[in-house]
Amino acid sequence: MAGQSDVIRALAKYGVNLNEKTTRGYTLLHCAAAWGRLETLKALVELDVDIEALNFREERARDVAARYSQTECVEFLDWADARLTLKKYIAKVSAAVTDTEKGPGKLFKEDKNTILSACRTKNEWLETHLEASVSELLEQKQQLEDIVTPIFTKMATPRKFWIKMV
Repeated sequence: MAGQSDVIRALAKYGVNLNEKTTRGYTLLHCAAAWGRLETLKALVELDVDIEALNFREERARDVAARYSQTECVEFLDWADARLTLKKYIAKVSAAVTDTEKGPGKLFKEDKNTILSACRTKNEWLETHLEASVSELLEQKQQLEDIVTPIFTKMATPRKFWIKMV
C-alpha cells in the first residue's frame, strides 16, 4: 500500500485509522519511510498521522528512514517534526494563557495579549510559509520562546510586597 498516495487518501476519507500498528509497532508511516516512498510520507503527514509513533525498537519513522538510508525521507520527516514542534508549542502556550489552571500563575492582561498576539502571528506564519525550511521553523519557535519565557518567568516568580511602616 505504501506508495499509493491516492489510495491512502481514499482510505482516510472512509475513516480507516492510518495510525494502526502491526504487532511489531510499525505504522504506514514507518513502512513508507523504510521503502523511500516520499509522496506517501507527504500524504500521510498531510493527513495528520502520528509522526512520533514508535515501533518495537523504539524507532520513529524518521529513524527507520535513516536506517535504510532514505535521505529524502529523513529530510522530509525532520521538516515535518520541526513544523509539528512549532505547532505544539503554539498550542501549549495558548492553552497555558487561556486556561488559568494550566498556566504558571496570574497573568497581567497586557502580557496575555502579548503572548496571544505572538501565537496568532506564528500560526499565520505557518499558514503562509508552507515551504519553510527546518531552520526557519526552529527560528520561529525560538522567537516565540524569547517572547513567552520572560513573561512566564515573571509569573512564576513570587512577588514581594513591601509595606511601608508609618
